[in-house]
Amino acid sequence: MDGLQRQWALGPDAYDMTGRLRQYADRLLRSITLDGSGLPEQAGRAPGFLVGSAPLRGLT
Repeated sequence: MDGLQRQWALGPDAYDMTGRLRQYADRLLRSITLDGSGLPEQAGRAPGFLVGSAPLRGLT
């Protein structure tokens, strides 16, 4: 278990694991794509989903 998982396990309502992962993936994509685009906006998506991914299981 890493530090992020511990923070989430100790206070799941106080730590947005999905949001942090999305921010990291967006920053990473912006740094490696030619046009500097990141992840698409999440309009209408339920929490716990990343664009193009299956729902996260076992975290609720």
